[in-house]
Amino acid sequence: MVLYCLFAVPIFSLFVLSYKLSRGADAKQLWVQFSRGLLTFIPAYIIFLLVAGRIPLVYTYGGIYGYYFFHDAFLLSVMGALSYILIRAFSRAPEKDSVSHVFVFFAGYFTFASVLEIVRHFPNYNYYLLFLLPTLRLAVIAAFAFLVARYFSAEGWTRWAYLAIALLFLAATALVPFFFLIHVGYAAIIVTVVLFAAALFPYAVMSLQGGRASMPDQPSPVR
Repeated sequence: MVLYCLFAVPIFSLFVLSYKLSRGADAKQLWVQFSRGLLTFIPAYIIFLLVAGRIPLVYTYGGIYGYYFFHDAFLLSVMGALSYILIRAFSRAPEKDSVSHVFVFFAGYFTFASVLEIVRHFPNYNYYLLFLLPTLRLAVIAAFAFLVARYFSAEGWTRWAYLAIALLFLAATALVPFFFLIHVGYAAIIVTVVLFAAALFPYAVMSLQGGRASMPDQPSPVR
């Protein structure tokens, strides 16, 4: 029952890493980014545990949505994005803000998330925790990798447009636990599938473009 929850992100992360390495990507840089994400999650989760308990669950529609938006969507994801930006700012070597480099950072960042959730919620498991939440995290990894990389490669107001899209995406993920808790399970599943497909859509487009026209391994200008 818990296998998908435990291994969805790690296996997906290793699949992406092995695929990029087979395509001739910079192995050292990819593993550095993955390791940074892995190590960053530990202090981020400690902060999450300290802060999350201060937001109670209020059994109104707004209260339920706000609680899960903060706990399962906003806090960990935004701390991951801020961590990437800070590490990039203080890095001695110029960062390659390609989609693949940002992707493996967030893949490493969320690798242990489900493991800790399994321990934290033992033994009160449900299909949201075991299946929907890990799938949403895969969607967030994919969406944030694309949007953060595009943020650094864009200029002017379009940079803020990518951040706004990222926040809207997070807001949409909070609909899944909201529908789950009010017992509209089919809506929770539909929203999960739609968000996962939407997160992968840019990668399908880039794959169809092919060659150097695709985004993943094109570094942005160093700013």
